Amino acid sequence: MRFSRSTRIERGGFMSRRNAAFCAAIGRPASAAAPGGFEFYAGSVFGVVILMAPTYGVSWRRQHEWRTISGPMRMAERRGLGKGSAYHHGDLKTALRVEAERILVERGIAEVGLREVARALGVSHNAPYRHFPNREALLAEIAAGGFQRLGALYEEAIAPEDPTARVTAIGHMYLRFALAEPAVFRLMMGKDLAKPQYVELKAAADGVFAMVRAGVLTAGVPEPAVAETLALWSMVHGIATLLLDDRIEGHGGPIDPFEVVTTFTATFMVGVRANASRS
Repeated sequence: MRFSRSTRIERGGFMSRRNAAFCAAIGRPASAAAPGGFEFYAGSVFGVVILMAPTYGVSWRRQHEWRTISGPMRMAERRGLGKGSAYHHGDLKTALRVEAERILVERGIAEVGLREVARALGVSHNAPYRHFPNREALLAEIAAGGFQRLGALYEEAIAPEDPTARVTAIGHMYLRFALAEPAVFRLMMGKDLAKPQYVELKAAADGVFAMVRAGVLTAGVPEPAVAETLALWSMVHGIATLLLDDRIEGHGGPIDPFEVVTTFTATFMVGVRANASRS
């Protein structure tokens, strides 16, 4: 016999001797509770709930809850969905994202899947679908987090007052992020995700682009400065990608990619200022 849980109820009279005998037979004392109540146990045999309780003074809802205590609850507990688990406390979505990102970093994007993440967390295969309808939605969550972290780095880069120093700092932060989180970086900038479909991801990506554009505008480039912003982004992204793919080789000595970014941004700012003055 397996006991699902104990339930404290209000009683409207005395507990019958039959119930007391039953509690004694199954090795569970009908211990005294607060005045007017007692502790009672619901057990199951082969998945069938056995209830020995007074029917008076008990609401339909409470009786209904008793009748539904059975095997599935035990299965959920064994799979980590019981008390103290991520699912129980409502943070399963975060746990899924963190675990999926770990798999992405350690094993690659091809290994990231809802079933694999659920297995790693010890939850049922259906649990992730409460938060993510499919694998792509989970990947979009990871990518959105990456753009948010990149945006936080850009916030630091906005500090310099000199426009050239500010744009250079933005380029350095982009390169630093790519080197620190290559797997997430490739996911963010790759073709695996349809960004417009995911509102949070699109908002995070658009926010980062807006920060770069704000830096370009400080050089006096007229609105909307989209072409200039894309030119700057493309250059820094190209250096980051070449570096991650190990395609930058030294010619006569080692190459510092941050120095390359510094050189380009200085040249870039001279050019956009010249164009702005002619407009």
